[in-house]
Amino acid sequence: MFKDRFRNKTILIVEDDVFSSKLLSEYLSLTGAKILFAKNGFEAVNYAKNNSDIDLILMDIKLPGKGGIDATKEIRYFRKNVPIIAQTATAMLCELKTFYFCGMDDYITKPYTQEELLQKVDRHLRKKYHSTS
Repeated sequence: MFKDRFRNKTILIVEDDVFSSKLLSEYLSLTGAKILFAKNGFEAVNYAKNNSDIDLILMDIKLPGKGGIDATKEIRYFRKNVPIIAQTATAMLCELKTFYFCGMDDYITKPYTQEELLQKVDRHLRKKYHSTS
């Protein structure tokens, strides 16, 4: 269903855990998307500044140095419309409010299935391109 679905799309994965990065890469491999990797919030901000072709960001919350919340706030200064999906191990109501307040568009709770991830990514990519058309 998702084979080559995200061809010509670029997804930035912001994740400090090697296993999680590999899993995300595997989950997205069949979609045809170009994948970029950042290991912390500082790298994520730099990628977002220097790569205007990024179509979606999968942002881990707990990162070394600059965390996902602070990175998202900074990215929102210069990239207002790129969808940012939080990846989190917990999803308490107070945390979810913080995600949305800082500028994230959605969240996905770890562990998640490939199908859950691809459906969420697909929904946000479709929304982004339908709203800018």
